[in-house]
Amino acid sequence: MARPRSFSEKDVLEQAMYQFWREGFGGTSIADLEKSTGLSRVSLYNAFGDKDALFLLALEMYRDRAEAFFTNPDFASQGLESIKSLFESLCT
Repeated sequence: MARPRSFSEKDVLEQAMYQFWREGFGGTSIADLEKSTGLSRVSLYNAFGDKDALFLLALEMYRDRAEAFFTNPDFASQGLESIKSLFESLCT
C-alpha cells in the first residue's frame, strides 16, 4: 500500500512554477527542482512524472491564475491598480 503524500501538490507546483519562471525550462535542472520544492528526485517523479510533465502542470497553474485574474469583473474597473495587482499575485 502506498503511503499518503506528506506534501501539498499545489505548494510544490507553485515552487516549481517560480523555479521555471526564474531560470526557464532549459535552465532548470532536476537538482534545481529538488532544491526549490524540497522534494527528492524520486518524490518528484512519483508525484508528477518527468520534468516535462512538471513544467506543463506548472504552466497550467500559471495560466489558471492569469485567467482567473483577467476574468474577474473588478479587473476592468481598477485600471492601473489591477495591473499592479496582477504582477504582485503572479510574483509571490
